[in-house]
Amino acid sequence: MRQNPARTVDPFVSQPFGNAHTFRKASIDDILRAGGVITNDVRKILDEKLGFRNTCAHPNDIVIPDSKVLSAIEDLVYNVVLKYPL
Repeated sequence: MRQNPARTVDPFVSQPFGNAHTFRKASIDDILRAGGVITNDVRKILDEKLGFRNTCAHPNDIVIPDSKVLSAIEDLVYNVVLKYPL
């Protein structure tokens, strides 16, 4: 008898409950913004830097200068890390 492979559940994807879906798909920064943990400006920075990170992480022909990387790091450190200490 063949066993079903283990299934993982994404907490941000709606899960069926009977015939209804109880949650919509959301990103963690949307949840933090809705909860008042971060401001809309910080959410925008996080979204922008995530797009930049994805561009850097995947193979492509784009040249990314060191100055742009440094700018992204500074933006995240000054506007997110230092603003919201643990």
